[in-house]
Amino acid sequence: MPGWVNFTAFDGDAIAGNITLFLEKENPTIGIIEDLFVRRPWRRRGVAKALLSTALTHFQGSFVERVQLEMWSANKHAHQLYRAFGFVPIDETEIALGRYV
Repeated sequence: MPGWVNFTAFDGDAIAGNITLFLEKENPTIGIIEDLFVRRPWRRRGVAKALLSTALTHFQGSFVERVQLEMWSANKHAHQLYRAFGFVPIDETEIALGRYV
């Protein structure tokens, strides 16, 4: 199985955002976006679009037929972004676990 791939957006030496992806172990024609984040000072400036576009281009070069990700349904900005890139819901489950340390 190919390892994880990260694409990071920088503003000078500062990390503005990052996207992490990999291929599904049982079916390497499925690409998984594990994490996409943009730090607050850089939000609403096109960083997420650029990172997502880079990830999808990477997957196209890897013979991936489908890309999947998970997101919080309450994250309306992310939902709009993913829909703009052609993502559609395929399943809905939501649970959040946490712990104070």
